[in-house]
Amino acid sequence: MPHRCACAPSRSRQLAELAAALWLSLVALALGACGQDGASPPPLDPASPPAMIASAGGAGGGGGTSAQPQPATAGAGSGAQAGSTATPDASQPAAGSMPPNATADAGAAGTAGSSGQPPAETVATLFWLDILGNRVLRANADGGELDTIASGNGISAPDGVAVDVESGFVYWTNMGSGLGGAELGTLQRMPFDGGSVETVVPVGVTNTPKQMTIDRVNRKLYWSDREGAKVWRANMDGSQPEILASGHGFGQLVGIAVDVEREHFYFTDRNERKILRAGFALPAGQSHDDRTDIEELIVFAAGAMPIDLDLDLEHRLVYWTDRARGTLQRAAMDIPAGQSADGRTDIEVLASDLGDAIGISLDVGSDALYFTALSGQVWRARLDGSNQEPIASSGSATGIALVHLPKP
Repeated sequence: MPHRCACAPSRSRQLAELAAALWLSLVALALGACGQDGASPPPLDPASPPAMIASAGGAGGGGGTSAQPQPATAGAGSGAQAGSTATPDASQPAAGSMPPNATADAGAAGTAGSSGQPPAETVATLFWLDILGNRVLRANADGGELDTIASGNGISAPDGVAVDVESGFVYWTNMGSGLGGAELGTLQRMPFDGGSVETVVPVGVTNTPKQMTIDRVNRKLYWSDREGAKVWRANMDGSQPEILASGHGFGQLVGIAVDVEREHFYFTDRNERKILRAGFALPAGQSHDDRTDIEELIVFAAGAMPIDLDLDLEHRLVYWTDRARGTLQRAAMDIPAGQSADGRTDIEVLASDLGDAIGISLDVGSDALYFTALSGQVWRARLDGSNQEPIASSGSATGIALVHLPKP
């Protein structure tokens, strides 16, 4: 497969990012002079991309150093949401403390994810799945007010979750059985404020749907099919499902994320130990099983098992969980110059000793990431892996999504 690097951002995009950085500096100066509660706020975190920090000698093939010691509890499962918007985020969180429970980036695919401006009045809200209890859960971003919003209703081994704020729906995948592979997979949705559960992709279409995400701009659902070894896309109501990628020696596909601006989807192959990328559109005259634009971005050494992933489009970083190694990691979205997919030195380990690490969801505007383990633990940390703290627990935990909902 080809190892291509994406084109550099356009000059207009670079100018926009420079303008955003200058604006941030002015805001920081203003806050430093006035304060918000009688004291000067902490300085803004420049959030330098770790690829630049680690490229001088990081951990190839999943190495690096852990940001801090991890809690004793652990877990497993599968991922969360990603997505993207074309508008870069113009805010940067204050350093030193955890993000607030409200008002931040309204990111991609209905999640806080990659980049973007939030609504003026929003509340950060978590959704995640209990794969053993067959439940859809909702809580505040600090884990408070935990509530089961759906159970029963055909929910069977739920794995990936995504939220579409615009339409008011939370979506999730069902493996159909605890071990998967039974060709009983479905996709369901319900209003996130309560209502009836609806099956949008019925049994017989996809084998074992795992992580999923939403393209909010083009109004599409994306998901990975583990035993089917396929990447799928469908309309928001589940109609017109289509296979985007198959064949190519795939093993078991799990994670999925989208970069809408550049029209790329990213996915993980847990058996072949890879993170890959391809375009939204099939190359002319090609099909999903012979397309030539699929790129191998990271090829891991033996012992790895990449599961869920999410994108920080502002800093061009990909984050993922590794179930076999019990870690949370990140690297640049593009292969560094002069390196190869199986010899990258820019990979950082942000958290370790997580057991069966599964879901991940970014809130770039609040300098926060959320991740789960199959044991049921839900954690929050800063984007560099520091300030890690457990915030909630359920019977088990797989996919997770952090979104910003309008205040009631």
